Amino acid sequence: MPLVMKLGYLELGVKTVAESLDYYTGVMGAALTETSPDGSAHLSVGKDHHCLVVKPSMEPGFGAIGLQLRPPATLDEVARRLAGLGIDVEIRSDSRPGMPRLLAATFPGAPVFELYEQMSEVTPRPDHSGFSPSRLGHVAILSTEARRVVEFLHEGLDCWTTDWFDDRATFLTCNRDHHVFNVLSAPFNGLHHVAFQLVDARHHFDAADRLAIEKIPLLWGPSRHTAGHNIASYHRAPEGSLVELYSDMDVYVPELGIFEPRDFHEDQPQKPKVWSLSNLSAWNTEFSFDLAHG
Repeated sequence: MPLVMKLGYLELGVKTVAESLDYYTGVMGAALTETSPDGSAHLSVGKDHHCLVVKPSMEPGFGAIGLQLRPPATLDEVARRLAGLGIDVEIRSDSRPGMPRLLAATFPGAPVFELYEQMSEVTPRPDHSGFSPSRLGHVAILSTEARRVVEFLHEGLDCWTTDWFDDRATFLTCNRDHHVFNVLSAPFNGLHHVAFQLVDARHHFDAADRLAIEKIPLLWGPSRHTAGHNIASYHRAPEGSLVELYSDMDVYVPELGIFEPRDFHEDQPQKPKVWSLSNLSAWNTEFSFDLAHG
């Protein structure tokens, strides 16, 4: 069983926090839950204190990934385990709002992974402004040390590997979602995309309409992917982050090593597999690193 249970939050460095806030609160519908003395803004799309942190930075980019531990795992136990794998670890107190302690794990070619046991909750905003995704779902990581990142998630945190695209991309999960992490081998390090879950196909129409009103173009979709089979669309947030909106993702059954059967699956039963690059969708082949690199 994985030592972590979900993707909790992402931290992004941005040049203009106010511009990002206009998008995340006004267009997406996230709630601003707290600001910090350094100018960071904490945002939530659910009950957790935050699922996204935007931080002023002269060099915008990917800062940190927050992962919630699965009980009964503790920070001290995980720290000892990761240190034994040669990963630099540090337990920090009150370094982020909403959580008393967290474990920061760092190694070359990866963002900072911050593991935590609990996060305080907030009251969801009642006005449902924006297209209001239901939760933060997954993150795609670009890395010059992709194999090392996969080893950290698989060997260090016991995540399950669910699919591959040859030697280019690895999908892993820590829960029943087809993937919570997508690790891509790249000539640079950074964020490829961050994904928020929508309720259903109808929600895609609502989100697309809201983006059109705000004159934010869709870069791809909505359409169905291959690996994971989620219906997805992509657009850019003002600071340049690639944002995926998705629904209807495959559900992993680790006890059987398969995905819950669906009529449109290529295989019956659908199991973790290596997909050929020839099966990549138009988004993967046409945009790929160009979108990620901005």
